[in-house]
Formats: sequence, structure tokens, C-alpha cells
Amino acid sequence: MGLFSIFLVGTESRLGLAAGSYVALMSDPMLTRLGVTTGDLVVEGSFAANPVSAALLAAFRPSQPVFRGLRRRRDRARRRAAVAMAAAGL
Repeated sequence: MGLFSIFLVGTESRLGLAAGSYVALMSDPMLTRLGVTTGDLVVEGSFAANPVSAALLAAFRPSQPVFRGLRRRRDRARRRAAVAMAAAGL
């Protein structure tokens, strides 16, 4: 691994940290505005791949357990099928 590769890994880590921090900082007040003050929180989709966003959200909301959902192609396909079935009234 050369110096350039190490620099890119470091840059990706910093971008992930910045993105995760931003998501948590914006999600916390929005959840409060929506009245979501009790119950479990599940971080799904592309945000579930970033452990920083879930960890910071858990730190901001200590009274609510925060979980990261699975992020697999099969799960996305199942969710799409479930939404389509719900929309069709099945």
C-alpha cells in the first residue's frame, strides 16, 4: 500500500465521519420536532452503513435505544415488494 492509498483511506474515513456527524446533528432536532421522544430508533438504508451516525444519534438521545438495520440487497428487494403489496392493498 503506497502513500497515495493511505491518504485516500484517510480521506474516506474523514468524509464518513463528517457525513455521519451531519446526519446525527440534523436528525436529532427533527425527531424532536416530530414528537419522536420514546421508543426504539432504527437507522436504515445507506446511513446504516455508517456507524458514526447511529453512535452519535444514540449519544444525543440516551433515552431511546438506537439500532442499525441490515443493509443487504435482499432486504431492499423485500422492502420494495412489501411497499408494492401495501400499495396494491394486498
